[in-house]
Order: sequence, then structure tokens, then C-alpha cells
Amino acid sequence: MTGPGAFSRGLLAGNRVRPMFQVDPGFPTIVKLRVIGRQQQLLRIDFENPPSHEAK
Repeated sequence: MTGPGAFSRGLLAGNRVRPMFQVDPGFPTIVKLRVIGRQQQLLRIDFENPPSHEAK
């Protein structure tokens, strides 16, 4: 597994949490980008496909 799902699994495992994810290769992990201003969420963008290089 690669991508955001693998990254999440690695973070959990690195903190001694044993994740038990159900993996379905047909459904990618959705990445959410939140824009915060003055301690309030102004905007949320969901990427169901990997974001282009302009968004990184």
C-alpha cells in the first residue's frame, strides 16, 4: 500500500497503535486540505485523486 493510507498506517504504527484497516484498492484515501484563518476553518478541499503539483 502506498499514498495517504500508508502514511496514516505508518504514523499509527510509529506510536504503537496497531491499525486494523479494511483496504479496498478501488477506493483511494480522501485527502482533505483545510484553510484556517483566525482560528476558524474558512475552506475545505477534498482530493479524491492525488492533487496536482500546484496544490502541494
